[in-house]
Formats: sequence, structure tokens, C-alpha cells
Amino acid sequence: AACGVGITFAFDEEEDAVVVTQLVKDAPAARTQRIELGDYLLEVDGIAVRGQPLEVVHSVVRGIEGSHCAMAFYRPGESEGEDATFVVNMLRERLDEISEYTVPTKCGVGITFETVALDGSARVKALVRGSEAEQCGLIIKGDVLYEVDRTNVFREPLDVVADLIM
Repeated sequence: AACGVGITFAFDEEEDAVVVTQLVKDAPAARTQRIELGDYLLEVDGIAVRGQPLEVVHSVVRGIEGSHCAMAFYRPGESEGEDATFVVNMLRERLDEISEYTVPTKCGVGITFETVALDGSARVKALVRGSEAEQCGLIIKGDVLYEVDRTNVFREPLDVVADLIM
């Protein structure tokens, strides 16, 4: 199991930045109640990550269980005069494998899927703020994915679904 803070990221090419697409329930990041979907990650433990590939971001976010992690974020859309940049301090924890996968926005999709326990289908858990998926207005939270490029994906593992989408 990985030691981290429970955030799923995607790379937003338009902003050249790493954006929060999912918070793992009951993980350190979610417990802070300060980080929101769509926040941009600026720094991890003083290391600038804006414009860095997700592999680099993951390598600095992950660490030894119980170690301190300070993350600086920027929240777009905050009203003028308010500080849109903020720092969150957490301790890394051992996280169980998570049955969800976020398709990066660089692929023009921007959807977080989850596996429905009852039937194993892939359901839309969240849309990345500002992504093409959100902007088209046709996809909503809770939709079930049945087909990708004429390939039946109903009840397929999420990594198979993600490979087809990317």
C-alpha cells in the first residue's frame, strides 16, 4: 500500500498545472476539509510542482508513513482581495488500494470513474472543473459507462477502461 495523503491529480495542459480531481474519503487530505476539487497544486514540501509531469508530483507527494507533508494550493475563482493561495499540513498515511481512476485532462476527457460494487460497472464519480467533459454538459455524476470507441466496457476493470479512453 502506498503512503500518501489521498488526492488524485490530473495534469491540466491549458493551465500547465496539476489539478485536484478526487479526494479519498477519510484520508488525510479529505479530513482537512480545506482542499477542493479543481484546486491547483503549487508546491509539495517546498518543491515547486507546477508544470511537472504527474510522475514527479506523485514521487514528492508519496513518502514514509507518518512523515509530514506541506502542500501549497491555488484556488481559481476566489473573489478579489481574498487570498486564493493556501498551505495545508498533513501526515502521510498508508492508504488501501483505491478502485478509481482519473483520466487526465490532457486527453480531453477529465472524468473520475469509480467501480460500482453491486455490478462492477464504471460510474462517473466526478468531472474535472473546466474539462471538456464538464463543458459539454452531457455527462453527469452517476452516469454508467457502457462503450468506448465501439468497445463494450461494461463491467471491465477501470484500468482497461482508462487505457481505451487515453
